Amino acid sequence: MASADQTTAECRELAAIMKASNEKVRAEAQLGKPLTQKSMEVVKKAAAHDFCNSTRHSVEDFYRKVPRHSVEDFYRKVRAVAGEARSGYADLFEYMSEKEFADIVFFDGCYLLEFVALMTGNCMPSSSIFMSFSTFRGSQIRKDILLLENQIPWVVLEALMSLRRVWIHWFARAIVSSLEMESPPQFDEGAVSGYKPCHLLDLVRESYLGPSIESKPSGLTRFSLFSSAMELTEIGVRFRASDMSRFRDITFRSGLLFGWLSLPPIQIDDATQTVISNMVAFETCAVGVTDYGVGSYLSLLALLLSSEEDVKELRLKKIFSDVSDGQALAFLKSLNPHLGKGTSFMQVLQTYLIGVNKKIDRLGNGLGFVLTLLTRVHGEYQMNHAKRSEIMENTME
Repeated sequence: MASADQTTAECRELAAIMKASNEKVRAEAQLGKPLTQKSMEVVKKAAAHDFCNSTRHSVEDFYRKVPRHSVEDFYRKVRAVAGEARSGYADLFEYMSEKEFADIVFFDGCYLLEFVALMTGNCMPSSSIFMSFSTFRGSQIRKDILLLENQIPWVVLEALMSLRRVWIHWFARAIVSSLEMESPPQFDEGAVSGYKPCHLLDLVRESYLGPSIESKPSGLTRFSLFSSAMELTEIGVRFRASDMSRFRDITFRSGLLFGWLSLPPIQIDDATQTVISNMVAFETCAVGVTDYGVGSYLSLLALLLSSEEDVKELRLKKIFSDVSDGQALAFLKSLNPHLGKGTSFMQVLQTYLIGVNKKIDRLGNGLGFVLTLLTRVHGEYQMNHAKRSEIMENTME
């Protein structure tokens, strides 16, 4: 365990490195030098300098007299949780010293939060290291920070955010909105659930799933013989996009002639495929996860889609965006072998099967009623025809 004086000296050295990196990156950006994988490590230190030296405060911060913190304040916070953060990895990085590990997660955490602060308007764009590059691409950075292998333990982010407010929950909901073809949500800092994620990707996943579904006995006695979207359409099932746009928001409403299966809208393109794939990967490898909420919904979609015509049917109902039918089908089929099917899948399947089977039963009852009616009408017609024939014969006699 490092002494207080040793940590202070290390922090001064760290601050000097961060400042030098910041100046170097800005100078190279002005010369138009492109970013490389090697230079990204320097950019992280430069971003950490901006994050720890931000002067952006809200009106509430001024009223609360929020103090400006030093690099040492931020670093000490991370150093205090480094052991807990390290225990969350399968690889405990035994070849690294405590300081080496703390330095890595400190720079990575600051880099991530500085980007989130920029994207949520929580820092001055003109002062951000990211905006110094003419080739700045927020979408590419957003894609990178949502890769499973790039996730930073939540305890590290939480430690850093205890000294500087960052609207990370709003950022997660904005990502979800982009996946669901919605407008970005209005900022509401108070609208934060009590869920404590493992990392940013887990927070995005939880925001995507929505409220948990209460499991109820299904009472199913048989399974539907109809599976694909087109087959369901043929028996009177109509599709519509759910109102709430969350993966757990699946309902079936049965009417006299038709049934309506409501499914959450989903956008599948080059950007969102990365997020979706990594949420599936997280569910697959996370210890203790039995919900598989993302995998459950995608499993249902894979069940419904057996051809491009099925995709087209759902796209026309605004459940898919204007993506190529073949692209959406290929993406879901490629994911299908890796999709976890836990409690959420059984609840989703239960909602789907109960509704469809009720529709089939109602359709069967309807056909029986029509056949009975036709038989009765035909019988009455024969009786009337016989009576008319008898009257005609009597008249002729």
